[in-house]
Amino acid sequence: MICRLKRMWVNQPSSLQPDHELHGTLVLAGKSNYNDSLTCYFLSGDVISAEILKTSLSEGWPEHLR
Repeated sequence: MICRLKRMWVNQPSSLQPDHELHGTLVLAGKSNYNDSLTCYFLSGDVISAEILKTSLSEGWPEHLR
């Protein structure tokens, strides 16, 4: 089984958005068992992975977040 991971970041600037506490976090995201989310692997911090809504993520790693 091949798992293709994409460079993504959590784009949730509003405090009213569900994943706001992760805003600006760089992740590697891949296929999930759930239709509305992706399995995300964090590049730093204590948490290794989490299911994050697709609508909370943007593709790429912006220069200002690297």
